[in-house]
Amino acid sequence: MKIKLFTLMLAGGLLSGTPLRAQHLWWDLAGQGEGTCLYGEITVLATQPTTYYCGANWHPGEPAGGYCGIQHNDPQERRTIFSIWDTSPTLHPVVSAAGPQTIHGRFGGEGEGGHTHMLWNWQTNETFQFYVCKQPGAEPGTTAARYSIFDPARHQWLAVATITSPNGGKHSVTTLGGGVNSFLENFSGQDPELPRLALYRLWMGPDARHLRCLTRARGDGKWGELHDTYFLAAGGTNELGTVFTNLASAYGEPVFGHNHRGLDLPPITDRPLSADLINQLDGLTNAATGSAEDQSCVQPNPEVMAAAAGVKLPPRPWHVVNIWWDFNNPVEHFTSLEVPVTIDRDIPGSYNLYVSPCGIAEINKLQFYGGLQSNINGWRNATNHARIFPGHGAIFSRWSSDKKTPVGLENVRVAGDDCLVESAGYEGEFASVRRPFTWTKGTYTWCVEKGATEVMDGRTNTWFTCRVKSADGAVQEIGSLRFEGADFAYWARHSAFVEVYSTQPNPQPGIPQVNITFGHPLINGQPVPLKQVTAYYPHRKGEPAAPDCAWASAEGDNVRVAVGPIFVRDEARRRHTLPLPLPAKAAGHD
Repeated sequence: MKIKLFTLMLAGGLLSGTPLRAQHLWWDLAGQGEGTCLYGEITVLATQPTTYYCGANWHPGEPAGGYCGIQHNDPQERRTIFSIWDTSPTLHPVVSAAGPQTIHGRFGGEGEGGHTHMLWNWQTNETFQFYVCKQPGAEPGTTAARYSIFDPARHQWLAVATITSPNGGKHSVTTLGGGVNSFLENFSGQDPELPRLALYRLWMGPDARHLRCLTRARGDGKWGELHDTYFLAAGGTNELGTVFTNLASAYGEPVFGHNHRGLDLPPITDRPLSADLINQLDGLTNAATGSAEDQSCVQPNPEVMAAAAGVKLPPRPWHVVNIWWDFNNPVEHFTSLEVPVTIDRDIPGSYNLYVSPCGIAEINKLQFYGGLQSNINGWRNATNHARIFPGHGAIFSRWSSDKKTPVGLENVRVAGDDCLVESAGYEGEFASVRRPFTWTKGTYTWCVEKGATEVMDGRTNTWFTCRVKSADGAVQEIGSLRFEGADFAYWARHSAFVEVYSTQPNPQPGIPQVNITFGHPLINGQPVPLKQVTAYYPHRKGEPAAPDCAWASAEGDNVRVAVGPIFVRDEARRRHTLPLPLPAKAAGHD
């Protein structure tokens, strides 16, 4: 009898037509439209693969709108997800913090933005608890949204990710208001007759101590109230009827709304949060959102991340991103290059990370490069070629003009007894000086400065010295290289890159999670007028190819590179411009 009763209720509560892939609850925010904190609960009572139970979708269709919830992806995988759309086509969010198991990158298809997810084996008939809080970001004009979930096995909250968005003058970026909805979606459209059912409750407010239970909602599709809570459902009439019958003794009978937003159901009961839960959420609110103090660079090894993304790893080294600044003109009478770089967390020596503020530079058709490495290596001197691996350091290298003629070590001067050198041809003929330098998180300026010019055997050459300046004013001299000529012109571009490379002690290093910010290159002490700035993510053999694990974005005059989990990139975004301000003609440049 009860199966027949529920069948009639389902039939009476729905209009005929093709089953919807998604059904929604649209919440009455009860004056909380300016809220910045949201706590929610989802209890899944019946599930099938390819189902998304979205707990909260705020500011849908607006700048930096976002959503979070849980997914049943396939019979073996369940996850929690948290994503935020772009503020504008040129203002992109970045994942400024993430848990060690959190995978993140860009998403597209339904707008574009920043995406995170974490494998999470949530269970039916257990309440999934989540919390989203927005706070001002670490940088002016940004907002950080922090997403946390409760782990019932360990009785503690887990910080899944923080996504920081540029405000761009858009009010929606700073709040969780707008047309807040929850939804249930069969995102594959497969097996539409199989039952899916979940209960939803939300609390919203300006902070954790003033969260207010949202008691009114309207819906579309199959929705209503069950057990004094709103529900969303999908599936065939008979299949859902069986589910509701089996739940009746514990949950009572459902009350259905129409499949549009025109019918009000009575409000559900206002359910205040416990003092203990409020204290827990308040602690999450007061956490250092986006701070590097508690950030780790650890994430799953590349093989695991590649398998999760469904991609194949190319051989190392991996240039995960190349940045190019294109100038209006070359710079005559070159004397110095300075490029600031900020690294937001410590990188241990178990990683092989190369942060190159000078990816390729060229003077009089002679190319040089350098930067910071978490594991430098090289020879002790010209006669002892045993390779040494002293750890963190900085490097300065140059190629010969044709990359075929060897560059001898007579063209290298060390800055101290601890320096290493090398002259080889495995990446084109080059000479290099490297020096141990225990860099950590912080801001450094990689510099090259013109030194003495000399004439020997009728040939004129000039020495250039590399130094690394720390934010506290300390200067570490790395060494000097000799270049052919006396007066030099710097070409009309500059590059930087981030690379994961191999060494003999660590031939298969992991990819650290880290945010790296490159400042505007200064040539002869001045910013150079720009045509454009572009980012490129190498993927073809010989570039060298790299797994997609980085995203570059503009931050004022700077370029920020977020390195994290492996993902599948939209090929239309393989190369893209960065909307940096293009400075007017600078003094001292012809």
